[in-house]
Amino acid sequence: MLFDQQPLESVWVTRIVERGRSVTNNPFVASLLTLGWIPVVTTATVFFLGSPGRLFVVAQALTASIVVFGPYQAYLYDTSVLPSFFEEVTELIPNENHDQLAELQNQYEQKFRTDHTWFVFLWTAAVVAVLPLNAEYFLSQGIQYLEPAYVAYLVFLIDFGLLSGLGLYSVLVTTRCIGDVAELGLEIEPLHPDGLGGLSVIGNFAVWTTFLISNGALAIPLSLDMVTTRAGGAVVYVGVGAYVLLIAVSFVYPTAKINRKAQALREEHLDEYRSKIRRLESELAAIETEDKVDRKEIGLRMEIERARKEFQNYRNVRLYPLSIGILTRLASSVLLPIAITVIEFFVSSALAG
Repeated sequence: MLFDQQPLESVWVTRIVERGRSVTNNPFVASLLTLGWIPVVTTATVFFLGSPGRLFVVAQALTASIVVFGPYQAYLYDTSVLPSFFEEVTELIPNENHDQLAELQNQYEQKFRTDHTWFVFLWTAAVVAVLPLNAEYFLSQGIQYLEPAYVAYLVFLIDFGLLSGLGLYSVLVTTRCIGDVAELGLEIEPLHPDGLGGLSVIGNFAVWTTFLISNGALAIPLSLDMVTTRAGGAVVYVGVGAYVLLIAVSFVYPTAKINRKAQALREEHLDEYRSKIRRLESELAAIETEDKVDRKEIGLRMEIERARKEFQNYRNVRLYPLSIGILTRLASSVLLPIAITVIEFFVSSALAG
């Protein structure tokens, strides 16, 4: 049709970073040159033109670091993490469903690149609302309405909202993507080198989402510093608890769904091998009653032994996509917000003293 739009080949962050690669071929440096400088410059402007307290300086610097590295993370997700997942998960999907897998890849790549607009817009609006809702706190830091420091912080919050919103949206994409891939069926390889039947690709993809969320823990000190009442503090601490739970759920939900599918598939294979072993044993018993040893009997015994080995392989393989490496990254993602909250408590107490 005349007004049909061609699918985007990359998300807006990637397109901007790619322009930076005309200066340097290193995508990380390109992300800093094109977008990563914004939180640095706006934060420095606030520090120089305002009158920030020591705790605000530390907390704001940590929060700014999220969006310093945010463009590179979005670039990696768009150009490497999401495409690589579909390439690697191909070996788990039956051959007859590979066309559907390719369609699913196109669908989710476009979902990440185009469908995030309203989600990111609403999230950014909520982030920007922090400024007027905490006007008294920011005034105490020398950030006064419509003055240069105020404008600089407004730009920072918009930048923070856009990039953190895109990061949160990628978590939604990952979670739904794993669930839809599971619906295409799975093929377990009991002797796969990962020791997980090949499911480590799912775990690696899921744990990336926890990494994206866990970066948000760097904003916890600033959130706590804004609290001026006991009730507000309770709300923040409840929020931190919910945040930690969200990190765990973002990994557990999709991987548990895959595990259930894999368990069901394993039971099917085990039932098949049980039936095969019983059938072969019946055939062998029938030959043995004739008191003859021939090639057929030897062949049956060898086939029974192979079937028993396959049965044991399927029964013994671990089907939850959680290796030591994945578990380590998951634990660090969950512990990061807790550790930062504890550290912030002691730092704020020390600075107050």
